[in-house]
Amino acid sequence: MAPRVFLSHSSLDKERFATGFAEQLQANGVEVWYADWELRPGDSLVDRIFEEGLEESDVVIVVLSANSIDSKWVKEEMNGAAIRTIEGQCRIVPIVLDGVEVPAVLRDKLYQEIADCTAYEDEFRRILDGIFNQRTKPPLGQPPAYVAAGAAQQAGGASPATEFVLRQMVELRLADPEVFMGPSHFERIQSDGELTEHQFNKELSRLHRNGYIEKQRELLITVLCRLTPHGFIEALRVFGTDVESAKRQIVAFMSNAMQDGETQLQSSEIAEETGQPIALIRAFLLVWERP
Repeated sequence: MAPRVFLSHSSLDKERFATGFAEQLQANGVEVWYADWELRPGDSLVDRIFEEGLEESDVVIVVLSANSIDSKWVKEEMNGAAIRTIEGQCRIVPIVLDGVEVPAVLRDKLYQEIADCTAYEDEFRRILDGIFNQRTKPPLGQPPAYVAAGAAQQAGGASPATEFVLRQMVELRLADPEVFMGPSHFERIQSDGELTEHQFNKELSRLHRNGYIEKQRELLITVLCRLTPHGFIEALRVFGTDVESAKRQIVAFMSNAMQDGETQLQSSEIAEETGQPIALIRAFLLVWERP
């Protein structure tokens, strides 16, 4: 069903605005109650305007102008519409011409100002959207990659960006236990996570403060970084690795090997026998070597 609109205006604004505006509304699927189209000689103005036009309207558009601001009829129509609005029976859309001040009864309403009565395509579209209760809000897009990647599990309650960067660094360390991450790694992580350079540097600083990484700087710029042994072990724990079980396996194998006379055990040998990643084995060895 087409929305029904009552157009409240001064007769002095018919030629310059009201008639053309009403015609545009009608052409765009809006049933307009417009005095020139509805009233005939002998009609009761009160009955037709207040008991038919206003009473049956879904939206009341009030054209506020230098001509209408002091009009007795427009004031009565505004007051009648305001009462129906309070009762939840219609909505009021004020249109401001000539830069006039909005009357007190309508000041809680968002109004549409029209500066040029001969060219108001954008303003008309917003008014039409209001009548049909449409929103021009852009469609919701996909979240950045780092948010989607961190949605399932976040590092100890950390932000999705922090979790994403840390997870990428863990995967690099697992692939290459000796890796020092530099600009090429940083660029890839930023790109994969759809992070800005500022966001990425912020996450590096956060991970550094929390002891996950150590950094090497040059002129205050981080040029290289790597996970600390403690940070790497803790990150694996957070991401679901049974670190305690892995530690027991490594310790048990090393103890048995030493009892058998082995004194020089290689990380690769321990990894082969225990099935644990070389990167994790080396992290444990470094932790145990330090006081």
